[in-house]
Amino acid sequence: MEIILGIFLGALIGFLFSLLFRKFHTRDTMKVLLMLSVAFIFHKVENFLPVATLLEVMAIGFILREKLPDAADRISGKMERIWVVAELFLFVLVGASVNINAVRDSWLMNLL
Repeated sequence: MEIILGIFLGALIGFLFSLLFRKFHTRDTMKVLLMLSVAFIFHKVENFLPVATLLEVMAIGFILREKLPDAADRISGKMERIWVVAELFLFVLVGASVNINAVRDSWLMNLL
């Protein structure tokens, strides 16, 4: 149910984005901010509704790529720039969550 609902909602939002982006010509930065806002809202809604958030976001991208390929390429370029910074935060946070005491107790076995 989560998968089907996630794909359906993502496709619906992607279709609405394609209509919105055709009707109102805004800067690509505003489109990216709108899409990121919707992705964060999906993430918060996941706590209340059984939906697959990642599939929703992927479905939005697939629909936009199908309906507005030129705009999707420009948005993708903007997202790549954001990912450079987000990647640093991701790996720093993952590294900070490593339990050093657990590694200390098993370092020899891990080395072997």
